[in-house]
This record gives sequence, structure tokens and C-alpha cells, in this order.
Amino acid sequence: MRALLPFTKYHGLGNDFVLIDARELVSDPALAPLLANWIDVVRELAPRLCDRHVGIGADGVILALPIYGASEVEPFETQVKSRGRKASGEFPVRHGTQMEGGASFVASQYRHAVVALTSHYPAEQQCELSWVFTNSDGSDAAMCGNGLRCLALWARLRGGVSQSKFSILTARGPVSISFGADRRILVDVGEPILAAASIPALPDSVAEGYIKFDIAVGEATTRVVAIGMGNPHGVIFDTEVWTGWASATQRDSKSGSVELKHPDKLDGAAKEALTSIALQIQNSASFPEGVNVEFVQVVSPELVRCYVYERGCGFTLACASGASAVVVAGVLEGLLSREVTVQLPGGPLEINYRDDNHILISGSATEVFSGVFKLEQLTSLEIGSQSTAEANCK
Repeated sequence: MRALLPFTKYHGLGNDFVLIDARELVSDPALAPLLANWIDVVRELAPRLCDRHVGIGADGVILALPIYGASEVEPFETQVKSRGRKASGEFPVRHGTQMEGGASFVASQYRHAVVALTSHYPAEQQCELSWVFTNSDGSDAAMCGNGLRCLALWARLRGGVSQSKFSILTARGPVSISFGADRRILVDVGEPILAAASIPALPDSVAEGYIKFDIAVGEATTRVVAIGMGNPHGVIFDTEVWTGWASATQRDSKSGSVELKHPDKLDGAAKEALTSIALQIQNSASFPEGVNVEFVQVVSPELVRCYVYERGCGFTLACASGASAVVVAGVLEGLLSREVTVQLPGGPLEINYRDDNHILISGSATEVFSGVFKLEQLTSLEIGSQSTAEANCK
């Protein structure tokens, strides 16, 4: 099978994603099997799409699922028909699909696919869209704050959502989105998870109402605070565990501000040390499903610098759920205020851990380019074993 898989590339502070519109799949006979078998397909497809040498390059894959019948959204049958019109910023339906006569059938297929993919999600509660998020290595993840901002921007630009406030259905439940006047996107990711079984984490003991424990790192130990954000996080404030913080910063010549270097620009010994520590923690028995590891330097109660080594991705330029976990852990440890700027290699995120226990993330998102991925074959569909990427950018 040869097919052209449409995609759009987004990033939030350098944390980048390949976003695929599920409507494009169901309206193209050559792509419909992908949606029908998405959970199996994406495990194989994600590493190919995300490969930075022979693929598109990304930290994860987002399958965007506009929810049929949601309030203030164009009816889905109309959306399906519109895929056949070559509008600005949209791909036409290919292979001569007869949309006017078959729109109801295609819409029915789409409904069935959405129900199947989100059947384990909480009730949709009039959410305008949903998603399936997959890490670059093909593993699934329930939460990604930067990915949610990118999906929110896509919803406004391409997904048929016109209002400035709406909701996205996730495996954790509905997430509220709002657009600020300064183009920043605010995401309410709800309450942090502190219960060990739900993070999940396996501490030796529980004290002070949250999970923290010492994990052996080489010949030393480091204190790790475990926070759940729909995905597990292990936060390290112990800067003595890694002595490379000074070499990890760079001063902006214009503003004079101190920023973190790109992880790839750390000297070899520093990057190797961080990677070794992160892998030891990720592979420890304390985190049975793995963990995102945050290395934090507290500058002040309102400012921290942070590197994140994500499960399924490695070092990324930004991690919004990780930044949220850092602030929660810092408040619990008495180190941080509730409103904190988290400086990541890709830029700053504003985190507000509100008194109602909800976490509000504020940051930017950017559409980079659109194209098509030349999909040759997928072994999960028993049609071969090789694919190549070809991006025709606009």
C-alpha cells in the first residue's frame, strides 16, 4: 500500500509534535485502516515519524479527534464534506472519495473510531475535541502539557473550534483551554496526583502526605519527590548530585538573563552524568512504569531552572507536565511559591499552582509546517516492513 499521510508539525518551546487529523484518515480509503487499528499502528508508526534523520522529527505524535456533536462546533457531517474542498490550510480528500453521497457513512465510521479510542476516558462533558498522545518511541502517555497547547492551537487554526475557551478530553478527564490576549495559551491540567498507587510509585514509607524517597545514584543517594500529572515525575532539587549546573547556563548578550543550554550542547561529561542518573531512576523499582526525571536548580522561590529527561523521549527542550510537577514538589518541600517561572532549555513556562489545587500552565505554541508522509508499508497491517518520509512543506 502506498498512501500520503497528511500531518502538521507544532512545537511548544521546542518540545515538538507531529499532529495528525483523524478526519483525514477516515475520509481517505487508503488511510482508513490506520484509524481503525490506531493503537497497534502508532506503536510502529511513531518511531518512524519522529525519527529526526529519516522521518519528520518530533518528541511525540498527536492524533487529533474533533468530537462529533460538541457544542459550538461545526456538525461533523459538514466537516467531513469540507475535507473535499481545497480550502486555505487544508488538504483535499484524495483518491476520488465521493463525500457528498458517502458523508453519513464516513461520519459513522469516524464516530465508531472515536468511541473505540476514547472508551476508557472519563465522560466527555461537552468537550470540543479529544486526542491520543504517543511518545516518540511508540509508548503511550496520558498527559503532555506542551502537546495540549499545540493541539489547542491546531483546534483554532484547523480543527473547526472558533471560541477562545473550550475543553479537550484526555485520559485524565476534561482539560480547560483558554487563549490570552498575548497569544499565550492557558491550560488547566487539574490537580496533581500524590497517592503512590496512582502515580505510580513504590516508596518505602509515606510521610507528610506526599511521596519522597532516596534513590541510590552511583555511590551516593539523591532525594526524589514523586508527583503524578497523569504521567509520573521524579523531581530532584539536590544540585550536588550533578555539579555541572554552572557550565549548563549561558548568559543572553542582550538581556543579560541566564538561560539553560540546549541539552545537546552540554559538555560530554555533564550530559553523560545527567543521563546516567536519569536512567538509574527510571529503571529503579520505585517507579514500576518508568518516570520523567526533573533536575532542578532553585534560583529563587519564584524562579527555577530545569532539565527534563522524559520516558520514551530522553532529553527534551521543554516539558510542561514536568514543570508543573516541579512547582508542586517545590511547594510541598517549602522551596517555592505557588506562582513560578520554570526556565527550560526551550524557554520559560509560567506555572500557577492555585489555592484550589489546580495547576494552570501558561506558554506559547507554534505551527511550523505541514506536509505529507509517504507511507509505504506497515507490518502491523501485514503489508510490509518499510516506510520512508517525504515532507512536501508549505
